[in-house]
Amino acid sequence: MAWDRDAITATAAHSAIVVNATPAGLDALPFRPTSDPLRISVVDLRYRPRPVDVVAAALGSGHRASDGLEMLLQQAVELPGLDREGRPAGAVRNALLRAVEA
Repeated sequence: MAWDRDAITATAAHSAIVVNATPAGLDALPFRPTSDPLRISVVDLRYRPRPVDVVAAALGSGHRASDGLEMLLQQAVELPGLDREGRPAGAVRNALLRAVEA
């Protein structure tokens, strides 16, 4: 199925957030953070390769933006059996960053 770029661009212009929940990178997406209004936050659920190109473009053009690493971290700490008591979130985040950058 092809993207309807005009429809997505029109919808994004009136949105508070744009989320990429596909494996597609910036060049394949039907929107460009650099041309979206600055009030739009940009989220790309990918976390590899780092830096995530959509997030980098969004941050570079003044948007608030985030990749999927924090979401992955928050999902992980909610897993049953994970010892949350002895692991500060910062330490878990650093370990996760090292793992995805390896």
